[in-house]
Amino acid sequence: MTHMITKITKTKIVCTLGPSSNTESMLKKMIKAGMDVVRINFSHGSHEEHEKTIKMVRKVSEDIALLCDLSGPKFRIGEVKNAFEINPGDKLILTADEVIGDENRISVNHKLLPQEVKVGNELWINDGLVMLEVTSIKNNVDIYTTCKVGGPISSRKGINAPQVPVSLFFPTKKDINDAKFALEYDPDYFAASFVRKANDLIPLRELIEKNYKHTHIISKIEHREALKNIKEIIKASDGIMVARGDLGLEIPTEDVPIVQKDLIKQCNIYSKPVITATQMLESMTINKRPTRAEASDVSNAVLDGTDAVMLSGETSVGKFPVETIEYMNRIAHRAEEVITSDLKRITHYSEETLSGVLGHAAQYTASKLDLGAILAITRTGSTVRLVSSHRPKIPIIGATSFPTTFRQLQLVWGVEPLLIDIKTSTDKIILESVEKSLDNHYIKEEDKILVIAGTLLGIPAKTNLIQVMDVHEILSVSDIAITDI
Repeated sequence: MTHMITKITKTKIVCTLGPSSNTESMLKKMIKAGMDVVRINFSHGSHEEHEKTIKMVRKVSEDIALLCDLSGPKFRIGEVKNAFEINPGDKLILTADEVIGDENRISVNHKLLPQEVKVGNELWINDGLVMLEVTSIKNNVDIYTTCKVGGPISSRKGINAPQVPVSLFFPTKKDINDAKFALEYDPDYFAASFVRKANDLIPLRELIEKNYKHTHIISKIEHREALKNIKEIIKASDGIMVARGDLGLEIPTEDVPIVQKDLIKQCNIYSKPVITATQMLESMTINKRPTRAEASDVSNAVLDGTDAVMLSGETSVGKFPVETIEYMNRIAHRAEEVITSDLKRITHYSEETLSGVLGHAAQYTASKLDLGAILAITRTGSTVRLVSSHRPKIPIIGATSFPTTFRQLQLVWGVEPLLIDIKTSTDKIILESVEKSLDNHYIKEEDKILVIAGTLLGIPAKTNLIQVMDVHEILSVSDIAITDI
């Protein structure tokens, strides 16, 4: 299938599918508007519904990356018969019993919650829009509350209880069952919710390996304990999501922007993709234009160094999913125009591996010469991520013969993924990569390009070649003279 994504930005856009966007026609429009990664939220919907969605995504585009977001140990209210508005002073019972909720009584998914909360505790619902105060607990089943901050309540909205010790850990049984199901469809990424320490990822990693898959794990940082263990979590993960909604209920609101900047910086240092998420263009759920504050929020995330920005309700249930993506694209593109490549962004691994040294050398060379692009030939995507972390001004072409790596590179800043056929020599790989790059208008025939590759084919993490080449010379010879370093 042809490459459908029409991008003007180097920052990638992750979009959540839902009732507003779950059709082939809408999906095509969203891809054209600039969506790079589809997010499927496993907190909602059945496996049958997710199967239909995944098949639809793969039918529309084989290029788009698929991120399956696992629920994690998230407290949620149950089904509500009719969505309603709760006002300050209203009474509401949260119960461990299974009931269809109404304005008086709503069930919770964590049946031990009535035993864990205390009178006076605050319970935040719907990403902090609604705040309830616990007034009494009856029979370790019913939590009686009074509304202190009003707002909308609807089915399966999250509950945050920052004052309550958490007794659930990632992954839950539901997460494992959901992951087993999703692995049948070869997802590119799992998002691991409410990770608190690096070891939380081991069961999911083992499940992926047991199924002979190469799905990457994005750890969502939304718990204060995760911040204490952040370096170990970053090292154990394939990427990070700054999940500001839940995180903002775990730490003071005024700390969230500072923590966001620090998390993005650390991910850049370790060359791990980072997604900034939650309420980025929230007003566009109902409005056709974002607020100026939202535009500043997106812009600052890009300037901070995020690889991707994410849309949740804006594209899943919002009225204007396509327009939201278009605005996100434009805001990110404008911010990118003032980004300066930072040669001080030496990755943690730069001094330890040849690939890391070459990644840094690629940016330095690109900053000194008039080059059309950096062509990085990769098996796992690691070298491409190292190059990307230095934020070069020129395009990065990530050429690979592995479809999963190709799609995973859709999440990496500044990278144009390129799927090529398996070849028997480095020079043939370079030739095909250049030909396809020309076809996709990534480079011009008169360009000079910087090629990064490995001469030991089939061996991952063995990048050992960096060379400036003329595109027209590559096309004019059958055997390319390459100089190894």
